[in-house]
Amino acid sequence: MLKVNGNQSYENGNVIQAPTGLQNVQVEFTGSNNKLFISPNSKINNSNIYFPSDNGICLVGDCWYKGLLRIGYECLILVGSRVSCTSPSAIFTAERTFAIIGDDTMIATGTTIRCEDAHAIYNVESGSRLNPSRNILIGEHVWIADHATILSNTTIGAGSVIGTKSVTKGIFPNNTLIVGVPSKAVKENIAWERPHVALNEPVMKSNAIEQSLISNQKFWNKTDSKTHEVAIGKSAFYLLEKYKALYPQFELSNIVAETVYTPNPLMNSKRTTFWEKLQKKLTGKISYKTNLQSKKTV
Repeated sequence: MLKVNGNQSYENGNVIQAPTGLQNVQVEFTGSNNKLFISPNSKINNSNIYFPSDNGICLVGDCWYKGLLRIGYECLILVGSRVSCTSPSAIFTAERTFAIIGDDTMIATGTTIRCEDAHAIYNVESGSRLNPSRNILIGEHVWIADHATILSNTTIGAGSVIGTKSVTKGIFPNNTLIVGVPSKAVKENIAWERPHVALNEPVMKSNAIEQSLISNQKFWNKTDSKTHEVAIGKSAFYLLEKYKALYPQFELSNIVAETVYTPNPLMNSKRTTFWEKLQKKLTGKISYKTNLQSKKTV
């Protein structure tokens, strides 16, 4: 394997564009005309990247990804900005598929994302393929809990959560809790925050609005199952658009940087006054402190 350290070009049209000083990032080219583009401020580390065939594209944003990336024949892997991994994970593509991971996705320990099943399954009478490789699209700010597996032909809307040890396959809208084997959407209109409950104040978290725990209100949306758009975030979308001439084989019209979902239900609730104050606080217009008196007036 080759150490990834700055821009490099090799025979057969294989190209690397990457910053110097990356920690333990290696690549292996077997085929030809493969491209690895890593953003200048990326903190990808402890990763092995494989191109076993031809015409693969791997785009890595300003993230903290660690693990295995395998980009198959005419495939695309895109890892957006601020994507984090607790420990090494794995993303597999094959047979002209893409795996797109939106900005601010949080990947927990032992997760696997695979567009292919590793081995082909056929119908014994017709000989036709039963498990063709399919795309995976994960929206912005999705939490993939530990030891979860995401299989081919899956779309996860922005702001959703995939539960521990879930095996997920299918189409799921934004802000949805997805759990089980096989996974099902068990709750809608959910939102999650990155700070660890055991490591960050307050030590008891009961209400994100009353305790001012909402870090970015754009992720607090009501589930909108009617929209076909998937928001992957501005940075991921920028990468996707910048290099789109390299993968004309993919239909990407439903992928956007941001989208407008059904209005947040909190905007029309009895907490409107409080919510307005919280909005101003998040935008830096006023300083607001939660106290007993403010709770009584909500």
